[in-house]
Amino acid sequence: MARATALRLTTAVVALMCAACAREPGPSLAELERTARLGESLRGIDLRGRRLEGARLENADLAGSDLRGASLPRAMLGGAHLEGALLVEADLVQADLDHTDLRGAMLQATDLRAATLRAADLGRANLERADLSGADLSAASLAGAYLWSARLRSTDLRGAVLRGVDLRRVDLGDADLSTATNLTQQQLDQSCSNGGLRLPPGLRTPRPCDARPSAPPAASPGRAGIGVRGRIQCGELGPCTGERFLVFTDYGGKIIQVTDADDATRSEIERHLHQGAEVVLHGIDPARIAQHRYFVPAEKIVFLD
Repeated sequence: MARATALRLTTAVVALMCAACAREPGPSLAELERTARLGESLRGIDLRGRRLEGARLENADLAGSDLRGASLPRAMLGGAHLEGALLVEADLVQADLDHTDLRGAMLQATDLRAATLRAADLGRANLERADLSGADLSAASLAGAYLWSARLRSTDLRGAVLRGVDLRRVDLGDADLSTATNLTQQQLDQSCSNGGLRLPPGLRTPRPCDARPSAPPAASPGRAGIGVRGRIQCGELGPCTGERFLVFTDYGGKIIQVTDADDATRSEIERHLHQGAEVVLHGIDPARIAQHRYFVPAEKIVFLD
């Protein structure tokens, strides 16, 4: 009986993953939830654009999964493994992400309003233009996270670790950072607030936010979207590693977060860091570079030395 049950479970998981590869029609929400309950891996699964409102995926292994544009309002993802996951432009309004592993995840323009991320690990995550208004990030780790132009209005960051976080153009109005750790005045000076911000003792409130949105840099005409040249600089985002560095392109400054680097590629990247090496980034859409919405897998980077 036990052997037959195990065989049925294995067959179900294989069918689920094959359906995800085909994406026609793909696993149902019930199948996803059942797989998560059984503790089976959903790593790398393709769920782009799926409607998964209220999904119960607690402790699910979704590392490296593709959830770009997925609709997950009020989803239960507490304790899930989402390391390196693609959540660009996903809807996670009021989602439960407590104690979730989001290290290195791509969360550009993701809607996280009123989400709970208590004690979540967002180390080196890309949260550019993400909306975290009213979210609970108390005791969360954001070490090395990138939050360019993100909204943290009325966000609870008490006890959060903010070491090396990029807060440029971040709106901190009414946010509570009163007991946040590793926060510096230099970080604050790059952000803004229109009032109500609570800070640790000794730190000054940043400048008021400009009500006028800044226009994205214009893309140069006539480019085919491949072979875009750039120059590596570590900037102020430290630590500068093979997974994380800045590339300034001819379309304007742009954060590039490198993913899927094997050991050999990572070693080559490490050799060129801190030297301003010139690179070509293959397969890049210029419009997305202009909108500050791109990341580059390591295999698409070629050094020009």
